[in-house]
Amino acid sequence: MLKVYYFLELFYDLYREFRIQKKFNRRFLSPYLKQLEQKFEGNFSEALLKKIENYYCQFIPVLLCSRYKKLYGKRLSETERTRAMWCGILTPVFDDLIDAENYSLDYLPDTIEAHQAFIPHHFLEKVAKEIQSHLLISISNKKEYFEVINKAYKSQIDSLRQKNKEIAYEDIYRITYEKGGAAFIVFRNLIDEPMSEDFESAQYTIGFLFQISNDIFDIYKDVTDGICTLSNTVTKFSKLKKITEDLIYSQNDQIDALPFSSKRKLQFKLATNIINARSLVGLDHLHSKFKTSYPLSFNFWESKARSETIIDMENPILFFKWLIYSWRLAKSRT
Repeated sequence: MLKVYYFLELFYDLYREFRIQKKFNRRFLSPYLKQLEQKFEGNFSEALLKKIENYYCQFIPVLLCSRYKKLYGKRLSETERTRAMWCGILTPVFDDLIDAENYSLDYLPDTIEAHQAFIPHHFLEKVAKEIQSHLLISISNKKEYFEVINKAYKSQIDSLRQKNKEIAYEDIYRITYEKGGAAFIVFRNLIDEPMSEDFESAQYTIGFLFQISNDIFDIYKDVTDGICTLSNTVTKFSKLKKITEDLIYSQNDQIDALPFSSKRKLQFKLATNIINARSLVGLDHLHSKFKTSYPLSFNFWESKARSETIIDMENPILFFKWLIYSWRLAKSRT
């Protein structure tokens, strides 16, 4: 019965946080994006603006940073929320830089001094340097932050190897783990609280699971872009579901080992497993749709239309399954 209360409390708290964030975005994000366009005489693409406004600048502060602070029994400060906003812009901007055809990857300074000396040449580089400079001023442990941000950048660049159709499964697995994990360490560094090695290890698992979730819902996009992921190269969805479930229980064990109260850890597990539940619903949906199509492969997905790979989480049946999975996944393995 206590878990029911925590579950309802989580959804109320998330609802409250989303409302706070929407007000913050109206006051600060929208004007800031226009300011960047005027200052650097360029424009964000419509697709990039949607990612920033509708996804990253809501997901990072609400579902990540506010949940981290909740573990410590605190709420996001205005300064931390601003950092989350900056990171919500920087993350998709850097993704676009990496994905750009023939991009030289010059924007990867490996020291603070190199970052300060770097001269950006076009709009997105200028935006990236500007925001990174703000973050370096705002975050107290600049050296540690710069180390983790560069680790995230390098894992992102390493992910370019996924455009090789001959890439081994083990390499896709490693790259997915490092890319997702490094990004979540960056997000964790946006808040002013200490982080232990155990917490860092848990963040890698949480980030890995989040990257798997993204790949499940982006099968068509990734195949179109020629990117090999666990989702579009696995031969059976049952295999990927087993991998995902094992990682979820490992994540739960890692969270349980953290030095916080049982209530806060349960709330944190419920929050992280909202995302993981979405992954399992997606896998179940695709499995039921293509269960007679084994073995699956990258070539198999190339033959499918976008409409065939859509997982509509607004569908009442899928939504209900998502709620059930969210509830069940916070339990221990036993």
